[in-house]
Amino acid sequence: STSYDSADIQITGNTWSLYYVAGQATSTTTSLTASPSSATFGTKVSLTATVSPAAAAGSVTFKDGTKTLKSVAVSGGTATYATAALAVGSHSLTATFVPGSSAYATSSSTAKSVTVKAIATKTTLRASKSKIKVGGKLTLTANEVPAVAGSVTFLDGKAKLGKATVSKGKATFSTKSLKKGKHTLTAVFTPKKSAGAEDCTTRLAAAEC
Repeated sequence: STSYDSADIQITGNTWSLYYVAGQATSTTTSLTASPSSATFGTKVSLTATVSPAAAAGSVTFKDGTKTLKSVAVSGGTATYATAALAVGSHSLTATFVPGSSAYATSSSTAKSVTVKAIATKTTLRASKSKIKVGGKLTLTANEVPAVAGSVTFLDGKAKLGKATVSKGKATFSTKSLKKGKHTLTAVFTPKKSAGAEDCTTRLAAAEC
């Protein structure tokens, strides 16, 4: 299984010169599997690259589009990598074999598509009172499950009352500006971009959205 470099030389008198370089790099093929092909944000996606021939030494570079995720050494013809850091959206993943010597050639896999879905959230809204006098204080509490980082915007119909940051799954807001009459109050949750959660809107007294 050992490979040796070889070359033809021409000897003339006391001198020699390279006459012909024999042999070429052995071609390789690389395939990629991704599991699962559809995952929720924060779930691990496992990538396995298979390099043929199995004796080819080197490493595999895993990429998400043009972004390099990780380079992993090939062992027994395979290289594996798992990540839970893929952002919400569609991803085109590839594996490229980088040989450790000139004995083998580089090869790349066809792209595998992986879709990462946002985490579904539920928001409940509670008011401190069901009736208040004009100018009276009303406190609104929005609870977020799971406790994803983000903010809640409180609305009176389409009019914005205020905004509060979610802390430990809860956001609170108080107001004394409600006018006389019936009000439909709404809490709109907006996750941080890196949180990987869906926006969620709930009306007062609605169990979830």
